[in-house]
Amino acid sequence: MDNITIPKLLQRIMQWENDIAQHVPKLERPSGYFLQFDPLDNGGYYCSPFDAIVFANTGMDGIHYSFLTDFGMHTDLEQAPILCVSPMDFGNCVRIVARNLHEFFELHFEGHEDLLMNDFKTEEDYMNHRREQENNSSEYIDKDTRNQQKQWVRERAAEQFGFRPIENAFQTVQAARASRQRQVILPTLDGLGIISDPGNSPSEPCAPHPWHKKDITYDELEAVGQFVRKADAPGLFSLIRDAQHQDLLHPEYVKLLGSELTTRGYLAEASRLKRCMTP
Repeated sequence: MDNITIPKLLQRIMQWENDIAQHVPKLERPSGYFLQFDPLDNGGYYCSPFDAIVFANTGMDGIHYSFLTDFGMHTDLEQAPILCVSPMDFGNCVRIVARNLHEFFELHFEGHEDLLMNDFKTEEDYMNHRREQENNSSEYIDKDTRNQQKQWVRERAAEQFGFRPIENAFQTVQAARASRQRQVILPTLDGLGIISDPGNSPSEPCAPHPWHKKDITYDELEAVGQFVRKADAPGLFSLIRDAQHQDLLHPEYVKLLGSELTTRGYLAEASRLKRCMTP
């Protein structure tokens, strides 16, 4: 964890929005998010991946955006995949939304906030949503002023950070997800999967853990313990992803899995796991 530092782009945007806040008083935050950086904070919800680092909160329903480190594989967070974590979207809480931080903010400042936040099944669904939003009336008396200030921020962001127009935002998000799936060697219930680490993991698909696509019940602690102590890294990581997806908050399981991560040297991941899975 010692070599994990705040990405320069995130740091610049955090400073920039503080500098311009006085020019857009109708916006709670110029960026549209509550930006932060703490390497040990993965968001704190049961579904917040234990190998993720949150950097933006929406302030709505616990929805937050995070860097996916893939268990420390991505030490340069500028290049780490970006996740949307939506705790109230049961069964579909975690999804890839951008290939990296620059692409995420490029989508956001192009006005595709809703695409990043919601899981539209088709491009037509997304375009219909955009048309509905444009046609919706609002009782908010300063709506026009607020929209003007948002547009001003978008233009300044493009100038300051070199963001370019995206030809097809929906396809951009889909491409990020497809790119991820091509790297997966072991699927997990949350859809993220485990990808190959060129230095430690095989490039071929691995056998799933014994409880894959099954409920991990409280009375199987001993069997789970035997598995994790012998499992290779992909097997262990996939089991923990699935335990999170199942909201397995049993203290003994959290202790078992956290202890195994610590033993193997994944101290940051163990800390985040305890933070988000302790009842």
